Amino acid sequence: MPQVLPVLAGQILYYIESNTRSATIIGIVGAGGIGLQLAEQIRVLEWQKVSTLILMILIAVAVIDFISSRLRFAIIGRAGEARH
Repeated sequence: MPQVLPVLAGQILYYIESNTRSATIIGIVGAGGIGLQLAEQIRVLEWQKVSTLILMILIAVAVIDFISSRLRFAIIGRAGEARH
C-alpha cells in the first residue's frame, strides 16, 4: 500500500483538477453552472461580467492546483520517508 498510495492520490487529485476545468466548457454548451453564466454574459456583451467570471475561474483553478500540489508533496514526502 505505501508504494501505491502516492500514485492513487496523484490520479485522484488530477481528476479533480481536470473536472474543474472541464466543468466550465461543459457549462458553456448548456449543462449549467458557471460556464452557462459565462456564455450568457458573452451573448449579451457584458464584458465586465465576462472578465470577472473568467478571473473567478482562473483563481479557482489556481487554488485547486496549489492545494493539489501541496497534498501530492505531503503524500509523496511521507511515502519517501517510509522507504528509507
